Amino acid sequence: MKYFVLALLLLPVFVNSQGFPKKPTNYVTTFDPFYTNQSYLSKKQEEALNAKLRAFEDSTSNQLFIYITSSLYAKDLEDYSREIFNTWGIGQKDKNNGILIAIFIEDRSYRIQVGYGLEAALPSDLCKQIQDEHMGPHFKKRDYYEGIQAGVDQLIFYSRHEYKPPTAFEQMKTPIIVTFLAGLVLLIINLSSLKKWSNQPKRKQKYLLLGILFLVIPIILAFVINSLQTEAHYLMIPILVGSFAELLLCIVINDKGGVRYDYESDAAYERRMREQAARESSSSDSSSDSGSGGGGSSGSGGSSSNW
Repeated sequence: MKYFVLALLLLPVFVNSQGFPKKPTNYVTTFDPFYTNQSYLSKKQEEALNAKLRAFEDSTSNQLFIYITSSLYAKDLEDYSREIFNTWGIGQKDKNNGILIAIFIEDRSYRIQVGYGLEAALPSDLCKQIQDEHMGPHFKKRDYYEGIQAGVDQLIFYSRHEYKPPTAFEQMKTPIIVTFLAGLVLLIINLSSLKKWSNQPKRKQKYLLLGILFLVIPIILAFVINSLQTEAHYLMIPILVGSFAELLLCIVINDKGGVRYDYESDAAYERRMREQAARESSSSDSSSDSGSGGGGSSGSGGSSSNW
């Protein structure tokens, strides 16, 4: 008896060895090989999608099919999606303008398979973007209809409009802005610190010019690199170098020890250095004296804290 039940369960697989149904008459197919009555889309949702995809084909001749089933059953996602696509012959034969969205619920896997005729309009990077940004977030919430709807809308739009991949600057926009703002903050600190250099106008003017150049030149170089259409991460090199140079300048500006003033004579410079050394020596002696007090002891006094 148990073998009979097993045979009944496996009957759909034996009858249909390819694992998926023949090409449907509608655009949306929900395949339930074991007749579990599992439903991922309501009848009303399927009708809405079929109407949209029928209008899409009527206006463009492009065909977009949706296939939903429970599992891949250990098959390779890309190979299996391509097999469904080719077996169904999606798209016009002379145009190869077909699209398949294949969704495997239990495996949490899905793929957009595109015919040769639409690969220019729908490149792999764009399909991945549509999946990750528009479909995936809905699928994670098990809202399959909204995810499919969002993906279909994007595919319809880009099949009618030329896709322009993001520029290198657009890809690195956030890290560039963050690094530039860090350099800008350092420039503001440098401008504030330069007030202390009022008795050295030449050096003050030089540091002011360097601070501005360290901020402006990297931006110009970044735009030049962006125009060359190189890899996006190259844009960060001049921005990082500029911010690091701004940091070094900040250290130099705030370290005035031993710096000779613009109009200071040799005798005045030597006298100022002797006076500074004397002050430091006096301060050191004072610290030594204050640290030589009696050696008291302590028990459980005091307190401890965590933050």
